[in-house]
This record gives sequence, structure tokens and C-alpha cells, in this order.
Amino acid sequence: MTLHILLDLQACQTPESRQRGIGRYSLALAQGLLQVADGQRISVLLSERFPDTLTPLRQQLGEFMDQSDIHTLAVPPDSQMTPARRQAAELLYQRRVDQLRPDILHIASLFENEGGEAVVSVDRGERPRHSAATFYDLIPFLYSEHYLRHEAVRSAYYRQLQRVKRTDVLLAISESSRQEALVHLGMLPSQVVNIAAAVADIFRPLTLASDAIRALRQRYSLVREFILYTGGMDHRKNITGLIEAYAQLDAALRAAYQLVIVCSLQPEERRELLRHAQQCGVPTTDLVLTGYVPDDDLVALYNLAGLFVFPSLHEGFGLPILEAMACGTPAIAANTSSMPEVLGRADALFDPHDNTAIAAAIGAVLCDPERQQVLRAHGLQQAQRFSWQASARKALAAYQTLPPLAASVSVPVVWPQRPRLAYVSPLPPQRSGIADYSAQLLPELARYYEIELISTVPTLHDPWLQANFPLRSMAELAECGEDYARILYHLGNSDFHAPMFPLLRRYPGVVMLHDAFLSGVLALGDSLHLEPALFHRSLFRAHGYRALRDLFSEDLATVVRRYPASRALLDFALGVLVHSRHAVELLAGFHGAQWAQRVTPIPFPKAVAPQEPQRRAAARQRLGVEAEAYIVASFGFLAPVKRSLDLMQAWQASAVAAQPQAQLVFVGALAAGDDYAQLLRTQAAQAGIRITGYVDVAQYQDWLLAADAAVQLRTDSRGETSAAVFDALAYGLPTVYNAHGSAAELPASVGWRLAAAATVAEITAALEGMYQDAALRARLGGAAREYLATAHQPAQVARAYYQAIESCYQQAPLAAEQRLVQRLAVLQPDAEQRTLLSQCIARQRAVERAPRLWVDISQCRQWPTAAIAALLEQLPPHLDWDVVQRLPTGQWSTNRHGVCQQFAWPEVLTEDSPVIWGSQDYWLVIAGAAQAPDPVLWRV
Repeated sequence: MTLHILLDLQACQTPESRQRGIGRYSLALAQGLLQVADGQRISVLLSERFPDTLTPLRQQLGEFMDQSDIHTLAVPPDSQMTPARRQAAELLYQRRVDQLRPDILHIASLFENEGGEAVVSVDRGERPRHSAATFYDLIPFLYSEHYLRHEAVRSAYYRQLQRVKRTDVLLAISESSRQEALVHLGMLPSQVVNIAAAVADIFRPLTLASDAIRALRQRYSLVREFILYTGGMDHRKNITGLIEAYAQLDAALRAAYQLVIVCSLQPEERRELLRHAQQCGVPTTDLVLTGYVPDDDLVALYNLAGLFVFPSLHEGFGLPILEAMACGTPAIAANTSSMPEVLGRADALFDPHDNTAIAAAIGAVLCDPERQQVLRAHGLQQAQRFSWQASARKALAAYQTLPPLAASVSVPVVWPQRPRLAYVSPLPPQRSGIADYSAQLLPELARYYEIELISTVPTLHDPWLQANFPLRSMAELAECGEDYARILYHLGNSDFHAPMFPLLRRYPGVVMLHDAFLSGVLALGDSLHLEPALFHRSLFRAHGYRALRDLFSEDLATVVRRYPASRALLDFALGVLVHSRHAVELLAGFHGAQWAQRVTPIPFPKAVAPQEPQRRAAARQRLGVEAEAYIVASFGFLAPVKRSLDLMQAWQASAVAAQPQAQLVFVGALAAGDDYAQLLRTQAAQAGIRITGYVDVAQYQDWLLAADAAVQLRTDSRGETSAAVFDALAYGLPTVYNAHGSAAELPASVGWRLAAAATVAEITAALEGMYQDAALRARLGGAAREYLATAHQPAQVARAYYQAIESCYQQAPLAAEQRLVQRLAVLQPDAEQRTLLSQCIARQRAVERAPRLWVDISQCRQWPTAAIAALLEQLPPHLDWDVVQRLPTGQWSTNRHGVCQQFAWPEVLTEDSPVIWGSQDYWLVIAGAAQAPDPVLWRV
């Protein structure tokens, strides 16, 4: 079947792009695709909003395609679009694309959509299709302090980045830009393909007539040989740095060579460059600012230049380098981003942040004629490696990697109408690890859902979340929870999550359980304005009478540590997600293997952090850490469960602590007023150990960059997954950790793995071994990053989330029960009949749950206190059982009120309920004397 590819070429029409690199690239790639297409149908979509561009583009494209394959888009003209108007225009766009029936929609530039007249959308209409887009760079994102200072601009840019993430395949213009998409956007390697770039045929060596040379020199005030720069004027182009480097050249070189800057300049920009040159001691006769030059003159200038210099700080490709080399001009360039791969010679690169290095590189070429000839020959050969036909073939190969559309229906890459999902969680700037976790997951999960955020935070501080996701309050969810197709709750054992409890019971959804234990937050009770006796009822529902007995006979902290109390809330969930097998095993141990079958483990999402030497040096400078220092860091709150004191003692006992440049730093907060905290403060003061206290996200990341190694220990796990361990691994820190809880599931190759109950001496040995072996540190750091990229990439985790959520909503028993109730409510409006139907549903539910034991005391002459006490001791902990009796009406009811009275417990369980038994339940009848149990047991 012929593959139909629709090229959206609005980037060749908009005033912002058509005369610049993006517009030229898009047109050239389109022409290349049309030339090499073999069995594919290529068509083009243009916008009627730019009528003056339609005829020229039709003429340029008409050399390679039929005019009938050039289509137009009609949307209302509106230069000041409101969000509602833009949404309407995007729906028209989707409809137009539907009419053209492509298999793949390739958008030449997704960034034409915000703030301009172009309209694009990666969302599908009513027909299935894949989406592709050309990916140029992330320069505004990486240099946000210069490009995204204004909130409106920043929000618009982040909205477009979210669209980029929802695209099926990105065609990157260089390997550098491909890596930016992988590292900073978290795209999967299979989603981003480097197709490179090329230059037009006009860029070639020329033999210029003397009259033409004389006229060109006169036109641009060229009075001697010259050094050439061509490109833009914005900050990253580093023109001021080039002028400063030129000022450092020997006087003889400056006397022989002018500096020519070919760049379209506004009057103020021209005045600013001339002022800067004057301040650097460069006279106006030495600096030539040509302004815009036509292509013929540009090619001639390349051919005449003694040297082409490209000092840019960052490029998506760096097309002027290739243009210069194609003309046979000796070229040197910065050693950053894409420029090394375009230039292809390490000895022709320089550090663009060092003006002295730029000057030295210029002088090395201009003073060495043989070197100039080597660079000319290399440039001509290197330029031949790039062609638009080669880029087009790579693009066609990338299209072929997309799965057949029929195969993507069950789990679509992008839905026509993504289900609306309420995402209930702490969010930045709340001091919760789950808030930071959500900020990383949400951009990936938005590929599958139209997400609205539900939180107690009044405003969002994360610019990406702020730009892309509406924020609603818990009260708003309580009013309109039924409006959401899906609800995802993030539950943890802290007070941030308490407001979610009543919502979960009212609007069941899928729960990501970050801690198997919720007893800590439930025990806070009145201080969090929870329902009266919620902790007691939750404890009983999850763990039965034995937990109540312990609660009223032991101290509260012991009971909180012993019992998770989470099942009372999780029974309302349509499904439960966790981040480790350890958490599943914990829940199975407390609630039984059958209950744990509804728990789905999903990898912890963690992107590999960019690893660049200059970022580490800058972080150390900000933190006041010397370049030669050896820093061991431990991240997260200091607490007994983190074995903070053990680490301090191990450090003090180690030979590393005696090294003058070595330091142990705890990056995290220390609880106030606690005996353990005071002990840590004393120990730290004695050993010269630093405790930073709470740090914000930026400082936290600086410590991850600055550290040489990390130590993350744990004990008394409650089913949580340590985000701090994953943070250390993501930054390539060689990490000492103990195999306790979920950390035991990490491969041994990713760090220095200690036994779960490692001694202080063993921790000391690990500290010393890590310090002494730099090669081991490098190997462990590399293995950690490789492991995360393979198993914990956020895009992969988001897909696992999507599959699990959809499975829960389609297959979970409670979800099926909800759908049944909704249908029965329509069919049976009579209240009495609905009650009978509800009882039948409850009986059916009993079939799906684990077997339960009903203890019948109806035949006892007096309350069987001894029998019940014996059962409290002897029954398995996870067995679900209750005390029941037959009422005078003949119905069966629980007798929890009586149990509380007999054992002198506060009457927290005053609501008895009818007994609904299942076919797998057991019935235990206690009869005979009250002094000793005389049970009779049978199955229902």
C-alpha cells in the first residue's frame, strides 16, 4: 500500500521563518523528499493566511510535483488569537488533514503555532494517522534566562514543547539536537532520528572576475583581506565575543585583515556593535557590518574570505559552517553543540567562552598558509557528506519505522480525543518528593490524556506545568468528579495527601501508592481535620480486631510502625500501582496474596541528567566548593530510617575523613527538637560534617552535580521507593547503598551494594574503596546512567501508566461494578428495587474477594470473651474475620459494638452492618460454656 505523507510547510510562509534557516530548511527538505520518494505519495499543505507566499511556493514546488497535490488550509484570519479561537482553528486544521487522509503528517515547524498566524496540531481528528515534525534545537529552553524571560513567551514555548513530546517521531537536524530531545525532553531513542542538513548548490567554489571582485569590495567597504562571520545577531551567536577576540590579534594581523560580519541588523543593533568595537579598541575601518546581503553576494564573500569564524555558543546545526566549507573557505568554529559534527575536525575547534582561545585559533590559521590549504581541502570533502537527498532518504526511513496504523489502535500513540484525566497530587512548590516526581511524569503522561491538576497548592511554580495544565482545587473535584473520564490519585504517608481520602471514596480512581503504609497520616486524625475515628476504622478494616487491641494497649508510634492501615482506602480504588515488587510483597503480607493481585508494579520514572563538565564546575562555584574537593553526599531528610548516624560514624572512622579535601555533606533537612536530631548535630560538629538543611530544587541539583560520590542507606522500609537513590544514579554519581526494601531490586552493577543490615565497618570500607578507585567510580556512574536510560525512562514509564490505568478502568471488578450500577439506575428507578439490586451486587462482590471467616456467637449463653481473645492470638494476621450474630428478625449482623464493650475499648466501631457472605467463606460457630471456646467450623 502506498504511504501517503502530508508535509505541512507553513514554516515556509510565516514572516518569522520563511526568509530564515527554518523556512529554507523546510523547503529544501521537501524538495529532497519529492526527488527521492520511491513508492510514497508526497503532498503539501499550505495556509491561505499568507496569500503572497502561495504562488512563489507553488512555482518552487511545481518543479517536483503536480499542483493537484498542493493543498491549502482555510482558517479565520486572527492575529490576536484567544485560547478558545486557537482551539477552534486547530479543530479546523484537524478536519482539513482528515480530508486529505495522510498516513503521516509531517509538520515542518511546530513552533509556528504560538503567537503567529500559523495553525498546527499533532492531535488526530477522526481518522488515524501518525505525526512527525522537524526538530531544530532547544536553544530557548537551554538559555531561558535570555529567551524566556517574559512569562507569556515562556508559557507559549512550553506549550509547544508539550506538542513536541506528543509527536510520534522527530526528525532532528543534527545528532546534537537529537541528544537534546533525548536528554532534556525525555524522548525515547526510537522516537528521534538524525536526518542532518545540507546547503544549496549555489554554495560552491567560484572563479570571480576581477571586475566583480572590485565591485563587491566597493559595495561593502572591503579594503583588504578579511575574516568572515555570517549568521544571526541574538545572544548565543556571540558576535561581541568575536569582536573581543579580533581585538586581541597581533597588530600585524589586524592590519592585514578586516573583520566582516554579515548579518541583518536593526539600527540600534548596529550602533551597539560599533560602540562595543570602539570600547575594545577596534576602529570602524577594521569592522565591516554589511547588513543583509543577497545570496549571490554571500557566496562571493565566502569565496573571497581568508577565514570563516563561527563563534556561536550553541547551534541546532550551524549551516553557515557548511556553506563556507562548500565554497572552499578555511573554517573554524566553536566546540559546542552540533558544530564539531558539522566541521568534522577537532583541531579546527575552539572554546567560544574564551576570547583568548578564539583569537589564538584565528591566528593559528592566518599565520600558516599550509594549514589554510589543509582546511580548504577538508572543508570541500566534508561538505560532500551532506546533501538534501541524503537527509530526505533518512526521513523516509524514519517514517517506515512507525508501526502500521491498524496495529496502533489498541494503544494509540496519540488519541483523537485524549481522555480527560484528573491528576490528584502534591505539586511544586510543595515540599514533597511526590510534587517533584509529578513535575517529571506529567509532560510524558500528557501524551495519552488531557490532564487537569487537582491539588491543595494555590499556584503552580513550575513553568512547564503552568503553561500546559489547568489547576483545580480539591473542592472543585468534589463538585464535578464525574466529569472526568479517569482519575489518578498519588497517595503517600504524609499530610499532603489527607484531603484526597474523602475524594477517593466518593470518586474511585486509580491510586499510585508511594508508601505501602498510610498509618502515619491517618494517625494525625483531628489535626488534619479528618473524619472522626477514621484511623481506628481504617485500622480495623485493614487489620481487624488484633490491630485495635494493640492500639488500645500499646503506644501509638508502635502501632503506626506495625500496621499500614492502607487497605481501608485502597479498597475504594479501581486499581493500585506501586514502584517495586517489595511494595507488592509488603501488601500481600498484610492483606493476602489474592488482594495483592490487584496491585501493579510500575518502574520509578527518572530521566538521566545532562552530564557536562562546565555544569559541574559552575555548580561547585555557586556552592562555594573548591575544584579539588572530594565530596561525598547523602540526599534527603536525616532520620533513623536513613541510618544517618551510622553514616556519620562510618565517615569518622574512615581514612577518607582525614583527607584535607574530603568532606561529607548531608543535603537535606534535620528535624528540630528531637533527641536523634540533637545527636546528629553533635556528631556532625565533632567530625566536621556539613548538614545543609532544606535546599530548593536548584541547590539540590547543584549538589548532585558537585558531588563525587553518594551514600544512600535505608532501614525499616514502608514500601517506599527512594527518589534520592534515583537522583544520584541519574547524575552518574557512584553510589553506596544497602539492599534494603526496594533498593534490593536495583542491579548490583549500578552502585556499591551493601547487605541490607550492613554494619558501620562495612560502610566505612565502602567509603574508603570508593575514594581510592577513580576508575570504579567512573564505571559505576556510567552503569547507573545506562540502567536508568534502559529501564526507567519517563516516556516508557508514562506508557506503562497509561496501559495500567486503562486496564484498571476496563477490567477492574470495581470499575465493572460501577458501570453495572449506572445501567441499573437507569433501568430501575424504584428505590426499593435499587436496594435489592445493590444487595445482589454486594453478594456478587463477595465471590471476588478473599475468603472471610464469620465467627457466630448467637448460640453462646453469655459473651465468649475467652474464645474471642484466643482467636485474636491464633488467627493469621491477614485473615479477614468478624464477629456476627443472628438478630430476632432472622437477619445476620456484625457485633463490633459488643466486641468493643467486652474488651473495654473506646466504642469507635459503633456501625454494625448486615452480613453478606460468599461461597468461599468459612463459618465458625462458638457454642457451649463461656469459659472456653467450643467451636464448630464449616464452609458456607
